[in-house]
Amino acid sequence: MRKKVLGVFSFLCILMTLWHYKGWIRSEVNQYRANKQLSKYIHKNGDQSPRALLPKKLQKIPFGEESGIVLSVKKVFIKNVPGPYYNASLIKYGAGYLLFFRYDVLENDSFFSYIGCTELDANFEQRGEFRRIDSQSGSSEDPRAIKMGDSNYLIYNDKKNENAKEHTMFIANLDLENYRLDAITKIDLNNNRIEKNWVPFSYTDEENRSDIFFEYCIHPRKILQFSNLTFLKTHYTKGIY
Repeated sequence: MRKKVLGVFSFLCILMTLWHYKGWIRSEVNQYRANKQLSKYIHKNGDQSPRALLPKKLQKIPFGEESGIVLSVKKVFIKNVPGPYYNASLIKYGAGYLLFFRYDVLENDSFFSYIGCTELDANFEQRGEFRRIDSQSGSSEDPRAIKMGDSNYLIYNDKKNENAKEHTMFIANLDLENYRLDAITKIDLNNNRIEKNWVPFSYTDEENRSDIFFEYCIHPRKILQFSNLTFLKTHYTKGIY
């Protein structure tokens, strides 16, 4: 009897593990198929824009390079970052800019991701050394900085809890004097197991009230509205295709 109970328990554990990784496996398979399709296209067409891979209703929308939105491209090299840095965002700061970015490091055989910040001049050249933003975490990723009025905010994704496989979004007041975050607020709407790369913007209405919004989905169009770092409501509009 005991062996049967243990056997059933082991079987249930296997089922739970497979169910837990089902979404991840599906995502990896879809990514593999997309990469394979892109590789075939590039091999066949050279270095041309892979417009044919877009949904049909998006194929007529001009790319930024074609429409004049992208004026120029410049690679920004940041000195003394102890690991690869990427997925950056930029805000105006004085006569120049502040660049926020994610960087990854391996410490004592453990992987960590941090948020860095460096000041750039008007020509996008680094001024001074980069600084790490204190997010009170070693798993902060993909920062998006935004300015609203006299206040600065940083949006990023981080572990939802101790489970490293669940990430959600966070928003915080950005203290640029001390390079730290205040009033760190978890945005947990229980939409997906992993949330990241929301696109923030601020909007001031006719009554001069300003709030932070997030472009969450483009089809159907889904925009999230926040007020005082608190979720307010969701706006739905027709998708873009």
